[in-house]
Amino acid sequence: MERVGSFILERELGRGATAQVFLAHRAEAPSEKVALKIFHPGLWDREDLRKRALAEFRTASVLNHPNIVRVLEPCWETDKPAVALEYVDGSSLEEFQKRLPYILPEVAVLILIEVLSALEHAHAQGVIHRDLKPANILISKSGRVLVSDFGLAKMADVSRLTLSGTILGSPDFMSPEQARGDVTSLRSDLFSAAAILYFLITGTRPFARHSPLATLAAVNEANAEPVQRRNPKISAALARTLHRALQADPLSRPASAAEMRAEFQDYLSGLGLARETFNFADWVSSPTETLMGAMKICAESLSIRCEALIRSEQSDTFLETLAHLSLVAPESGALPRLMSEFETRQRQRRHKKFLIPGVALGVISACAVVLGGWWFVHDTGPGVDAIPSTQSALKPVSHPPRIVASKAKAAPAVGSVRFDVPDDIRVFWNGKKVNRKKSLKDQSLGKHWIRLEKSGNRPIVREVLVRAGEPTVIRVR
Repeated sequence: MERVGSFILERELGRGATAQVFLAHRAEAPSEKVALKIFHPGLWDREDLRKRALAEFRTASVLNHPNIVRVLEPCWETDKPAVALEYVDGSSLEEFQKRLPYILPEVAVLILIEVLSALEHAHAQGVIHRDLKPANILISKSGRVLVSDFGLAKMADVSRLTLSGTILGSPDFMSPEQARGDVTSLRSDLFSAAAILYFLITGTRPFARHSPLATLAAVNEANAEPVQRRNPKISAALARTLHRALQADPLSRPASAAEMRAEFQDYLSGLGLARETFNFADWVSSPTETLMGAMKICAESLSIRCEALIRSEQSDTFLETLAHLSLVAPESGALPRLMSEFETRQRQRRHKKFLIPGVALGVISACAVVLGGWWFVHDTGPGVDAIPSTQSALKPVSHPPRIVASKAKAAPAVGSVRFDVPDDIRVFWNGKKVNRKKSLKDQSLGKHWIRLEKSGNRPIVREVLVRAGEPTVIRVR
């Protein structure tokens, strides 16, 4: 068996652009397993770069955190420079992603929070990772999340520089400033962490293009496709939080790993998902039970929040929260009840406004939706628009539906609605089933709710606008 320093190699665990990793053990203690990372010789050709890399590595080697792979021992003086790392019996996040549930993206948020906890500790010690990616994050069989290779990214930089500008490895998770060779900061790691979450909840890389150079250009522009386009189960609130960390300007991202972690923890807390009842280790050991329990808690929490928002007359937030509830529990009996309560309160508010001259009604964008094999379109705000998922399970059609909302020629107090939908879709307007072949007359202006049902598919509930003048036409293809 081959020997490197005081370690005996057992088998290869993996390889990358800068090193090979072997399962190994100490010669005097066969039961003490380590992951021995043996670097390619080219990393050590330039003395100045090597010294800089080793200085940072020594700083990183003192990091002690439950979410960071421990550095056990360097082996610099051997023919094959190497470092012994804590051995994690499990898989990389790159491989583990396939196990994550499509219907509850919040499980992936649990992983991100653990990664951000590791970054928070490292950044406090002045260590920036610079090469954060799914391959450098390990998931143990018991559900531990550990970040590896802190302090080794400088060595990767050395390797790139020695190859006349050729970039080794994937640039998919780089920050824009790193892609263009600018100065990196702790916010560079936060960008990479957000790109990893994007990958976890969609199964696709946010900036992947047809070639590495095209990918680098997309990274440089931070030109990521809105995440809800690739997974419509993602709530608008989660999408906003994610895209904030994917901004091209570092100053537009969260200021620290602690701040970013708090934002995602607040998001989970808002869904009633406390760490005591919803954590990653529990999901790894009992995925189905944990998933079903979490979805039930989310549905209950969102229903309670909707009721509070109706009472406080926060219409926009209510509409977004109700949309999230329809994603988590599309069959929930709370949906028609909440719609009815909301519509009643809206009618009361409109009645009061008509008694006050000069007060105009609020207007929002019209929308029409269909699920699964159907298409759906709705207004979700800047950068978070939703179109069908590219995942094969949804099987979207080739062209999205068009929703025509004609501009008003006059300003009467009521409007009308006309439906142009296939025969196999049942239409419910404000909680009541309607004849899709007949227009709805004398509809109050402003917000209404539509529910579309199709056999074999989950129903979808979305908000619709009724404008004055010509009919609002909802067309689904």
